[in-house]
Amino acid sequence: MTTVIQAYRFALDPTPRQRRALASHCGAARFAYNWGLALVKVRLDERQTDPQVQVPWNLPDLRWEWNRAKQQVAPWWTDNSKEAYNSGLDGLARALKNWSDSKSGRRKGPPMGFPKWKKKERARDACRFTTGQIKVLPDRKHIQLPRLGVLKTHESTRKLARRLEHNTARILAATVTRTADRWFVSFDVEVQRHLPTGNGKTAVVGVDVGIRHLAVLSTRASPIPNPRALESSLRRLRRAGRELARRRPGSRRRDRTRRRLARVHAHTSNIRRHALHQLTTALATENGIVSIVQDVLGLRMGEGQAHPQRAQLQLRSMWSPGRSRPERCSEPREPDEERRPEWLGDTKRSWSGRKTRPGRAGRDEARSRHWARLG
Repeated sequence: MTTVIQAYRFALDPTPRQRRALASHCGAARFAYNWGLALVKVRLDERQTDPQVQVPWNLPDLRWEWNRAKQQVAPWWTDNSKEAYNSGLDGLARALKNWSDSKSGRRKGPPMGFPKWKKKERARDACRFTTGQIKVLPDRKHIQLPRLGVLKTHESTRKLARRLEHNTARILAATVTRTADRWFVSFDVEVQRHLPTGNGKTAVVGVDVGIRHLAVLSTRASPIPNPRALESSLRRLRRAGRELARRRPGSRRRDRTRRRLARVHAHTSNIRRHALHQLTTALATENGIVSIVQDVLGLRMGEGQAHPQRAQLQLRSMWSPGRSRPERCSEPREPDEERRPEWLGDTKRSWSGRKTRPGRAGRDEARSRHWARLG
C-alpha cells in the first residue's frame, strides 16, 4: 500500500443564501490578498530609504500583520471564516515565493512576474479550508464546511465516503471554486492505495496526436475523431458575445448575459475534457505499453489538447488498478521490463525538428477557460 494525495471534486447544489455565503468567502479571500499585496508594496518602498523596515514575505508574517490590522481595515471580518482570509494570504505568500525563486534562479521554467492585483470581474472565485469541520456526511449527498454549514451535492459522494468509512483516506483540505456560475468543492485527500506495475497485457500501441483527428493509433484502427467542440459552439458564442457587447456596463441584463456566455464556454471545455477522458481510459485499459509518438501543435491545438492527454494517461496508468504503462516512444522497451515512465517536456518537436507553438486555437482555448472561470 502506498500513500498518495488525490483530489475528489463534486458539484454543489447550494441554496440562494448559501450562494451568497460562498461568494462572500471568495470575496474575503480576494480582499485579504489585495490588502497583503498593498502592504508588501508599501514596505518595499519604505525599505529603499530605511533598510531596517521588515517586509512580510511568508504566510506567518502576513497572517500576523493581518491580525493586527483586521479590526481597522475589515471590521466585517467576522462574517466569514478565518480560513477565507488565510486562503488569500497563502496565495500571496506562494506568489511572492515563486517570484523571488524565479528571479534568483532557484525556480525552473519560464520567469515569474511580480504578483498582480485580483479584480472581482477577472479573478477566479476560490476559497480554501484547511481546518475546522470538513466532513462528508454519511448520507453521501451532503458535505460540511466551516461557517458555511451543510451543503448539498449534485452527485453522490460514495467514492470518497467509502474510503473514509474504511479508514483508508483522510481529508486534508477543501477548496471551493466557481465556474460558469456553478459551484464546486475539491477535497485534497490522503489515500492509501495499491499502485499497480502493469495490467498483464503485452499489446503495444503508438499514439500520434494529430490536427485533423484527435489521435491516430498504430494498430491500424480507425482514427479517433476530433470532437471540435469549439466549432460546434461558435454560433452560440457569437450570439452571446454580440448581446454582451450591447448591454450597459453594470446592469443586471449584462450580468445575466455574461453568465450565459460563461456557460457556453464551460460546455465547450466539458466536451473537450470528456473526449480526452474516454480516449485515455481506453488506451490505458486495452494496452500494455502506450507510446506518445508526436505532438503537433497546430491550428486545432485548442481542440486536440495534446498535453492534457499525456497527463491524464500518466495518472490513469499509475493510480488505477490493472492499467497499462505509458512509455516514451524514443526508448522502446519490452513489456515485462520494470521501469518508471519517462515523459518529454511540454515543448515537443515535429518531424522536421522545429519547435512548434500553439496557434490560434490554443488562444481560443485559453480564452474559453477564462470566460468559464468568470461565470
